[in-house]
Amino acid sequence: MNNEIEIIRTNSNGVGFEEALQLAEGKTLASNATMDAILQNDELRRKYADAFSCWTGTIVVYTASGQPFKKYVKAFGMVFDIPEEYQGKSDLVLVLKHPDVRIELGTYDMKVLKGKVVKALPMKEDGWYLVDEETGIPCGAPSSSSDINARRLYRRDGEDYIGPLVRWGDDFVDDRRGVNANGRPGGWRGVVLEVAPAITSAKAKDWKQARKKPIVVEYREVVGEKEEIHTREGVLFGYAGKDVIIKGVQGELYPCKKEIFDKTYELLPEKKSAKSKAVKN
Repeated sequence: MNNEIEIIRTNSNGVGFEEALQLAEGKTLASNATMDAILQNDELRRKYADAFSCWTGTIVVYTASGQPFKKYVKAFGMVFDIPEEYQGKSDLVLVLKHPDVRIELGTYDMKVLKGKVVKALPMKEDGWYLVDEETGIPCGAPSSSSDINARRLYRRDGEDYIGPLVRWGDDFVDDRRGVNANGRPGGWRGVVLEVAPAITSAKAKDWKQARKKPIVVEYREVVGEKEEIHTREGVLFGYAGKDVIIKGVQGELYPCKKEIFDKTYELLPEKKSAKSKAVKN
């Protein structure tokens, strides 16, 4: 989590989503990814417990399963005009991001959601999935609660949806790792802002030079298609062709993406009957 957060309405003093947008005018509602980082950290979750459940600044639009997007989606007294490139497509979730979102009054007292679609992702059924790293939305490969990288998606069944993702803060794993795309925007929830930390400029004389010591580590390929790795942070998974398994300087194991490994490590010449080794640049 790069930014700090500020609670401007606790859950017990919560407001509807439209009022949350008004309170956050000129500021930024904390994104789903930011709130997820807080929920997965026991210390931060306790520190900001009063905020949950809360709105996030990640807003989504989707249609009922199998139903293609038409010119607009209508739900909960709001309408959103679907960009032409997504019309006719189904089983997608369109993602908008605060602060580039607003609600205007349209004809016949219909409220119009305005904003730019920043991402279109596969829309899944209720269940556990790996997440899109940027948005934290569960839309990847099917998984389970035993995978700490997975999140539980909650969506509306057989209905179109317009609204923000909501995060709960209870101690149950389904709650703190649940991403809720099924609540009514008229509910009452906490409001959390994302605040960039103050930047202190360093002077030229403050900078010194140092060379990083080369560290030699052992590595190997993933065993099978998917390998479970027990790390200090919990259970992680390595995937064949996508990851390598590294043994750290203290004997700890952890998976590393191949593209990161290739950029970070230089392979050492192999000796007979020796394990594969690499040096970190």
